[in-house]
Amino acid sequence: RYKYNNSEWVVTGKAEPHMPGRFYIHLDSPASGNHWMKQTVSFHKMKLTNNNLDQNAHIILNSMHKYQPRIHVVQANDIFSMR
Repeated sequence: RYKYNNSEWVVTGKAEPHMPGRFYIHLDSPASGNHWMKQTVSFHKMKLTNNNLDQNAHIILNSMHKYQPRIHVVQANDIFSMR
């Protein structure tokens, strides 16, 4: 758990229990590597919430916690076999 104090994030307590993760499948997926390299990958349509009871497939985050996003790239021989 963090708090922004004196222009920096400082630890202020113990974190809440870890919630099971949810995956966000990008709207352009699946696509070829050439497609992804043409422009910046944007996640502006991804929805976030801090509601643990969310039923809308939004990504659940705990308030006042730091997160580091991870992107997974999966190789496929046939782009349509991933759908």
